Amino acid sequence: MSTLRERLISLGATAMLASAGMAIATAEAPGGRPNLTPYDDIGGVRTWCYGETAGTPKGVYTVAECDAQLMQSVQQHWDGIAPFIPREAP
Repeated sequence: MSTLRERLISLGATAMLASAGMAIATAEAPGGRPNLTPYDDIGGVRTWCYGETAGTPKGVYTVAECDAQLMQSVQQHWDGIAPFIPREAP
């Protein structure tokens, strides 16, 4: 069983992931809706949903698929930096 401190840290990480997702979604989809069909961005990079560029896109996405993909990407990036953040960090 985890301590209260560990559970609170975990909740903080969850809130951080949600906040990051909101910030990314707002920047990548200013109108509030993700790009449901792939397009070439200004640099010629194939892009879809909330600015996703990793992998091979399919033809059309649903909003739910884009939302899930955004949170998966945010989690993947968090997992990459989390080991370098001190446990005592506020």
